[in-house]
Amino acid sequence: MKILLDTNVFIHREDNKELSKELSDLMRLLQKNGTELLVHPVSIKELKKDENNERKNIVLSKVSSYPPLDEPPSYDSDIDFINRIYPLANEHDVNDASIIYSVYRNAVTFLITEDRKLLSKAQRAGLEERCFSVNGALRYFKELFKDISLTLPPAFEKKKLYNLDYDDPILDKLRDSYDGFKDWWEKICQEGRNAYVSYNQDRSLGALMIYKEEDEAIKSEPPLPEKKRIKLATMIVTNTGNKIGEFFIKIAIEITMKKGLDEIYLTHFEEENDLLIPLITSFGFKKVAIKNTHGKEESIYLKKLKFDPIQTFTHPFEISYCCYPSFYDGDKVNKYLIPIRGEYHEKIFIDQPRQTGLFEFSGEHVVEGNTMKKAYLCHASIKSMKKGDIILFYRSVDKKEILTLGVIETVHQGFFEPEDVVKIVGKRTVYSREEIDEMSIKNLTIILFRHHFHLKNPLGLDQLRNMRIISEAPQSIMRITHEKYQRIKQEGGIDESYTVN
Repeated sequence: MKILLDTNVFIHREDNKELSKELSDLMRLLQKNGTELLVHPVSIKELKKDENNERKNIVLSKVSSYPPLDEPPSYDSDIDFINRIYPLANEHDVNDASIIYSVYRNAVTFLITEDRKLLSKAQRAGLEERCFSVNGALRYFKELFKDISLTLPPAFEKKKLYNLDYDDPILDKLRDSYDGFKDWWEKICQEGRNAYVSYNQDRSLGALMIYKEEDEAIKSEPPLPEKKRIKLATMIVTNTGNKIGEFFIKIAIEITMKKGLDEIYLTHFEEENDLLIPLITSFGFKKVAIKNTHGKEESIYLKKLKFDPIQTFTHPFEISYCCYPSFYDGDKVNKYLIPIRGEYHEKIFIDQPRQTGLFEFSGEHVVEGNTMKKAYLCHASIKSMKKGDIILFYRSVDKKEILTLGVIETVHQGFFEPEDVVKIVGKRTVYSREEIDEMSIKNLTIILFRHHFHLKNPLGLDQLRNMRIISEAPQSIMRITHEKYQRIKQEGGIDESYTVN
């Protein structure tokens, strides 16, 4: 596995002479597991132009032990790639494009950088699953290279705001940007508001989400009518690359559903190379209005959880994309049963058997299994599965029940090389590298999908026989008729207000 290191990861804000603890831990982990660490020639070229000679010499000494990427690919004639990351306004943009293109063309598997602009450009190039900050990379590779007998995912906790440190660095930007922030903070602490947080190794906050329920009109242009909604009052993720932002959205969706509401919104001061917008728009948040806040233009992004019948769509998957957790399940898509062993079901869907598990996160942990975008690996050779199709996971061997429903994003078949598998599944994987190596011995199929619901009433094998869905336990992926799916949906307790047909 080849990993490209941006030279800025070696510039630590507290002390340029020493590596940060997170970076030191990451380097040991990567080197222990035999990864090939490289730097891009343009990074070294750019570094040598640093006018701070002391800093330049220190960083050059740190990167000297890592070989440069040999013959990096050139993006000059790749118009599609250039359009994705445009504009290229200066030499720094050109160098960023060269670094990202090395990932885009698979010269390396992953990129690690502390440059938020570079991460934003990587998102625009469709590479968000393969580009990390240092903290994000540490969390991901700890999971990838873990001892498969252990489960040591990163901590994620629910906290009262008054138990958080007001002087935590994660709040620096808010304190500096918002007049009256201290008064607002004290007010919401007194209200007993909760926050969902993730901690760095030094116990500073790496991620923070604060929400509230509202029942009022939003003074914006155009104005939004009075309605009960969930507002994401604050959502900050500094540990880019560890799926925490996606997990926050999942929490917000579950809160909204539990309260019987169907809209979530947030306000956001947009900035160049914004990392938040690609994340929220991938789950259906749309810019619907702007408002003036302290003389600055603030965007309002709104997400609907249910599909409006007056909307139109050209592909069934668009419903899952724009109105998650709603999805299309009419006769334009196929339906499949997928048998899955219990230990893998628990890894991929770690909120089972607790159902949503919303109020059980305190003291627990978050891994890729607690996100909405997931990857499933198997050796089935079925060719008919496609984007938008419905998949129902049948937990075999132990529970012998249909438990979970998802919607396919993409299907990839015919893989034997673990490296190729890792490139596709990226941050979605709950499989360790050891497990991927073992599975790749045979022809491997990769299903990327969105998890929508667990069945309220799991359907066991005997019940499925009585319903004439199947005559015996499925041994491999099998297609079922639309009529059989309808019976599963009804008996399984899937809320039809979230389905479109």
